[in-house]
Amino acid sequence: MPRMYDLPAAFENTMTRDKQGRYTGSILDFVHELEKVNHHFSPRQANDWIAHYKSGWRLHEEGENGFNVYTRFNPN
Repeated sequence: MPRMYDLPAAFENTMTRDKQGRYTGSILDFVHELEKVNHHFSPRQANDWIAHYKSGWRLHEEGENGFNVYTRFNPN
């Protein structure tokens, strides 16, 4: 049974650090992590979830079929 508190944890598991020291997270990895905890999101649903709940993240690279890459940023 899918639980809503698994969503942020699944997103945190997708974060990686790139060469420049930025934290990035891809939709492909996020969707795979969600499937592990019994959530079945489409790439569009995953993008919408990030846009709504993760205000410190912005679109870094737009991929095909909605498989985007997001980057954490500091607005200050």
